[in-house]
Amino acid sequence: MVSGVACGGGGSGGGTTSGDAPKPTGTSAAKTSAPPAPPPPSKPAAPSGGGATKVEPKDMPPFEAIQFKPSSEKPADSGWPKFDVVNLGKKPIAFAAMYGFAYDKSGKLIKRTTTPLSWNSDLAPGDKAMFPVSIGSFEKDKVTADTFELCYDSIKFKGDDKATSDSTLCTDKRPKGGIKSSVKK
Repeated sequence: MVSGVACGGGGSGGGTTSGDAPKPTGTSAAKTSAPPAPPPPSKPAAPSGGGATKVEPKDMPPFEAIQFKPSSEKPADSGWPKFDVVNLGKKPIAFAAMYGFAYDKSGKLIKRTTTPLSWNSDLAPGDKAMFPVSIGSFEKDKVTADTFELCYDSIKFKGDDKATSDSTLCTDKRPKGGIKSSVKK
């Protein structure tokens, strides 16, 4: 009599038997004696940056559509690091005007790039740009800071007639971590 059989039977964690258990026959024998099929491979989670080339795009306000992550590439001679650019939104991005910000340990702004980088691309929803953004190449003085951030105050989506802008975002008064735009579309 079978009192409790776990999958695989025998060995550690297997079934226990008492007495003579009937042996399965015919087609049911193959079904009960074959090991269970392995589960299908799980679908990988959407990458969260750091070298990822694809994220799950979402409906995003224009000034939350771009994510900047420090690139692993060597910083520019100006001291400014390079940043990977990821389109988190559902619209392809054609252009953004980007500024660089450098902060000390206390969060005090020590340098802002004087001229925005006019970044032109065709960045599909969920994709990472093929090349990192190199900001500050026209700056005369080398910058040293504890934290570097990028900010964009103008963005144009592919197919739009004009760019969407918010002149309050990238000023020389911008705090570390930035401010949230009031522009919603």
